[in-house]
This record gives sequence, C-alpha cells and structure tokens, in this order.
Amino acid sequence: MGSFLSTLKIEDNLVETIENIIWTAEKKLMIVSPFIKLDNHFKKLFDNLKNKHDLQITIVFGKN
Repeated sequence: MGSFLSTLKIEDNLVETIENIIWTAEKKLMIVSPFIKLDNHFKKLFDNLKNKHDLQITIVFGKN
C-alpha cells in the first residue's frame, strides 16, 4: 500500500517520518518532490539500500 506524505499531516519529526518510509519499503520506493536536497545522512541511507536488490528506488525532482 502506498504512503503519501504531506507536511500538513505530520505530527512527528519530518526526517524521522521520511526515514521510516524509506526503511519499510519492500518492493518499490518512489519519492516525488518539486525540490530535494539529499544531505550526507540520506546519501548514506540510500547507499545502504542499494544492496537490497528486490527494492526499486525512483526519485523524481525538479521544477521549471
């Protein structure tokens, strides 16, 4: 089941919520944002996930 994240619905820490979604993804992970800044923490997180061969990761970002 998909999860849609909106800052209006978040009661906890935003970073913690995003981490939770990333770590619990099983087959597909798609992150869509008009802007995204991956700091070293998230880069390490994605590096750890690249060995999880059954997980397809797609990140869509950018804004004209």
